[in-house]
Amino acid sequence: MCFFSQQTKTAQELKHRFQVEFENEESYFPSQYNGFQFPKTPIITNQKPTTIQMYHWGLIPAWSNDSAIRKYTLNP
Repeated sequence: MCFFSQQTKTAQELKHRFQVEFENEESYFPSQYNGFQFPKTPIITNQKPTTIQMYHWGLIPAWSNDSAIRKYTLNP
């Protein structure tokens, strides 16, 4: 994953673009994301393709017993 990303679209723009609803719209705000802070970011999953959910940034391998490993999964 990358160190930084940016989301410039409003919740209404995302809902219109993807024809979905937010699971919890109050938790979303456009922002610049620093991957090392592991912020919650908007995600559309296969399990809920009509819903934008907020998930923590960072990969945690299935074999890992400790979430601290996610700091090593960011790309420079």
